[in-house]
Order: sequence, then structure tokens, then C-alpha cells
Amino acid sequence: MIDNTAGMGEYDHFGKFLDDYMDEDFRARYETHKGAGRAFRLEAAAEDVAAVLAELETFLAWAETVPTHTWQAELTALGGRWKPRSVGPLRGLVGALRGEKRWLEPGERPIRPRHR
Repeated sequence: MIDNTAGMGEYDHFGKFLDDYMDEDFRARYETHKGAGRAFRLEAAAEDVAAVLAELETFLAWAETVPTHTWQAELTALGGRWKPRSVGPLRGLVGALRGEKRWLEPGERPIRPRHR
């Protein structure tokens, strides 16, 4: 189904990540896809994180060029149970794997400016 990449074999590490971290209980364990990415980044070896990140970035670059239903079907085929509705969460997962902190910790509230 992936028609403009070399094939599914390119996503072995990303598929394993999806199976291990984005299963049916990932929201109970990590709350969000970014939480799962952050947990993987903290628990896995640096070379494993780099491999997953590289494959995810390749997948994301491809996903941005095809219809949503096409990349969603491929993501489902790769593994896990995560079904994002847009590429935005894929971008967020890239940020979490890179170590960017653009999310709130569990229980943390956003800081809102005071209205004068």
C-alpha cells in the first residue's frame, strides 16, 4: 500500500514501538501519545530512539503527501492501536521523541495570563 517508499520493512523499529507503547492500554499507562513517546525516550537505548525517530520522520514525510485514509491504513498495518485523525499527533510524537517539552505533565495546568 505504501506506494512511494521502499516498503514496510523500513518501519521495523517504528512498528515495534507502536506494538510496545501504543497498544490498547497506552492511554491508561501514558495518558497521551506524547507521554508514550517520552516514556520510550527515557527507557530505550539512544540508538533505538534514533531508529524509531528516523522511521517516524520518514513515515510522516510520506503521510503528508497522501490522503489521510491512506496513511491511517498503513499506520494501523504497522502495529499498535493508535489511530490519530490527522498528522498533527505524528508531529507531536516526533517532538516527544526528540525531547521537546511542549506538553503538560499529568496533573499540570497551563499558566494563563491574568486579565487586568
